[in-house]
Amino acid sequence: MKSLPIAMAGVHAAACIVVFGLAIRDPERSGLLPVLLYFSDYPASVLMETVRRALHFDLRPEGRLLVDGVVYVTFGSGWYYLLGWLLRAGVRRIEMFRDAR
Repeated sequence: MKSLPIAMAGVHAAACIVVFGLAIRDPERSGLLPVLLYFSDYPASVLMETVRRALHFDLRPEGRLLVDGVVYVTFGSGWYYLLGWLLRAGVRRIEMFRDAR
C-alpha cells in the first residue's frame, strides 16, 4: 500500500507513452488515440487542455502530439499520484477506525 501512488502514476505514464508513441508514429491512423487519455484523466484533463493549447505553436502534427504527450505524462501522472495518495490515506483511516474498536 505504501507504493500505491507511485504505481498508479507509473502505470499512467507508461500508458501515455504507448498511446502517444503510436499516435506520433502514425498520426493518420492513430492520431485520435490520445482521446482515450482525455477521458481517463477527466477532471485534470480540463486543466491539461488549457496548458496544451498554450504550448502549441506552429508545429506539425507529430510535434503537437509530442507536446501533448509531455503535458499528459507530466500532469496526468501527477493527477494519478494524487489519487493514489488520497486512496492510501482513506484506507489507512479506515484501518485506524477498525483497529480502535
